[in-house]
Amino acid sequence: MADNKLLEILLSSVEKWNQLRWGHTNEILRPALSHAMLAQARLVGADLHAADLRGADLPGADLCGANLRKADARKADLRGADLCVATLNDANLGEAKLNGSNLGWADLSNANLTGANFTEAALIGARLSGACLGKTILRGANLSGAKLNEADLSGADLTGANLSETDLRGANLSGAILSNANLTGANLRGAELREVDLIEANLSEAKLSGANIT
Repeated sequence: MADNKLLEILLSSVEKWNQLRWGHTNEILRPALSHAMLAQARLVGADLHAADLRGADLPGADLCGANLRKADARKADLRGADLCVATLNDANLGEAKLNGSNLGWADLSNANLTGANFTEAALIGARLSGACLGKTILRGANLSGAKLNEADLSGADLTGANLSETDLRGANLSGAILSNANLTGANLRGAELREVDLIEANLSEAKLSGANIT
């Protein structure tokens, strides 16, 4: 459960919170914020790296530019949250709810996003290289210009998603659903496309050399 003392500091002043973290006090090396009630909280630029945010309630929170590197946010509720340009590399967001969230230009490289829900989320220009998105729901999500090279998207649901100009080199899309998806100009060189549902997908000008579609 969340440490109420730490939660009070975080909600009162992000500047004070960051100063405390940068001071390397033992109690916040891995802040205990699991199941914290942070709906609509303004946490712009907050240093939450390695924080325990499992099951945290963060719908509508403003986390633009926040540092969540290596944070554990499994099953957290981040619906409608603003995570633009946030740092989430190596974070664990397994089964998290991110419906309608804004992750434009966020860094999610090597993050665990297995089973997370990104329905209609904005991931424009996001970095997801090497991320695990197995069975992730990305229906109607906007991933235009995103970097998904070497990412695992096996079994992901990308129905109606915008993947125009997306970098999917070497990505594993086996068993993924891409029906009605926009893949205009996407780079799929060397991608794994076995048993992919591409019904009515737009692949105009997509680069498919070396892709496995058998």
